[in-house]
Amino acid sequence: MKATLGWMSIGYAAEFAVPLFDLVTNAPELQQRIYTGVRALYPYALRTADMHVSPSGLQSETGIRITMFGGNASVALTPVRAALDFYNVSVSKDDFDICKQCIDLISEALNKSCADVVIQSETITSSLRLEAAGDPAGHLSKIAASNVRLNPSEFGATEEHPIVSIEIGNSGQRWKSSANVTVSAAAFIVFCQSRYDDRRSSVGDRIDAQLSLLDGILTRIQVEAETKHDDSAARMG
Repeated sequence: MKATLGWMSIGYAAEFAVPLFDLVTNAPELQQRIYTGVRALYPYALRTADMHVSPSGLQSETGIRITMFGGNASVALTPVRAALDFYNVSVSKDDFDICKQCIDLISEALNKSCADVVIQSETITSSLRLEAAGDPAGHLSKIAASNVRLNPSEFGATEEHPIVSIEIGNSGQRWKSSANVTVSAAAFIVFCQSRYDDRRSSVGDRIDAQLSLLDGILTRIQVEAETKHDDSAARMG
């Protein structure tokens, strides 16, 4: 079945092994490094008005909030966690490279501005909506078919909501990935998440692995993804 990409998002989160108690104290230096670094690569991506220090009584909520690329990216830095989210991502090497570069840049700014930055775990997430012209629920039901099938009417329901899920991992390298595909209206919703407890590979490599996982599950459910602006098939990755 063919489907058209409606939207895609990519997220990155790092949990610190020890709280960065000096993050707020060093906020001006950290903001300057981020501002200078981002604007050196993308001059119009970040304004000073897009950067805020958010005070709070809780360490987990105190920190720096940043929006970039006209609201298509957000950054939240607290003493316990760093999170970056990218929205409306195009299925293109250019957009994927922007995500990788921004994550690397902000990680470098943290390491230079704060003492003893030790990352305990990292998580890469990705979501996409694929708009289908046919019957995505019926298509996914066939893919998800197993020995256990229910009649929705027996439970007072009017429809079945099929789901396809896979989970892979490597305990030796301390990572685990999962992918889920569901249906909403006339679209497939795909969500992938990978957690790493070992920093043997770069963030860029991990994003590439996530894109490969997306491509793999689309192949598994026999869906060919196309972009809105390109009639040729655009595989994830």
